[in-house]
Amino acid sequence: MNIHQGIQSIIDSFHNQIVIVDKHGMIAVVNKAWEKFGLESGQSRSTIGTNYLAVLHNEQNSEALQAMLRILNKRSSYEELSYPCHSPNEERWFQMVIGAALKK
Repeated sequence: MNIHQGIQSIIDSFHNQIVIVDKHGMIAVVNKAWEKFGLESGQSRSTIGTNYLAVLHNEQNSEALQAMLRILNKRSSYEELSYPCHSPNEERWFQMVIGAALKK
């Protein structure tokens, strides 16, 4: 098992949706829970290779977009927010936690 497979196995073990984006906002890694939620909610646009900043902009989720930009522009190393993401069938709220990767 290589390092990428090991990291993938670890994040796949979490029940919460996890996505890793690069410094440009491109989705680089997702876990199984993220993929499952995307399929169930018809949001296949948030897959590996997608610019997550564009997704947040298109969804008009300015609070999450601004939080991501603060992290990517190194104005913050940690952000946490809750936001509505209602579906036609139910009222839903999500909590987003964003952290910057530590560099040596």
